[in-house]
Amino acid sequence: MTTIERLRDIAPGHDGPRMVELGGTSAPAIIGHYCHAATMPNGMVQLSGQKAWIPETGILIDGGIEEQTTLVIRNIRAILNGLGLELDSLTRLVCHLHRVEDYESFNRAYAAALGQARPARTVLAGAELRGGALVEIVADAFNRKYMA
Repeated sequence: MTTIERLRDIAPGHDGPRMVELGGTSAPAIIGHYCHAATMPNGMVQLSGQKAWIPETGILIDGGIEEQTTLVIRNIRAILNGLGLELDSLTRLVCHLHRVEDYESFNRAYAAALGQARPARTVLAGAELRGGALVEIVADAFNRKYMA
């Protein structure tokens, strides 16, 4: 994987999860004590929660829920692409909205950004999100190369 800057085993010598930090991609930089994704030996991939940080600047995008949702999904796509995956590998999303009133606008932008991908989804509202974000999405995916 040419886009992976660092790949660290949690349990060296074991076939356990791997924590992945992507460098040189269009994914937002890591700004805390976490990684972009954890890949499991069975093909499951868990992404850290993504907000609408502009990858080049690390600043929250100006705009409302639709603009933020579109950028969040673009950031998720960038992480998946860095792992050799696409949006159709998504299996489940947990979406945290700051305001329940944003649901309809969020849903419109979400559907447009995901296209044909239709993962399972949970939407929670009323969350106080870091940096004034209106939406944060946590994603799980599956790497099909592990299918029997």
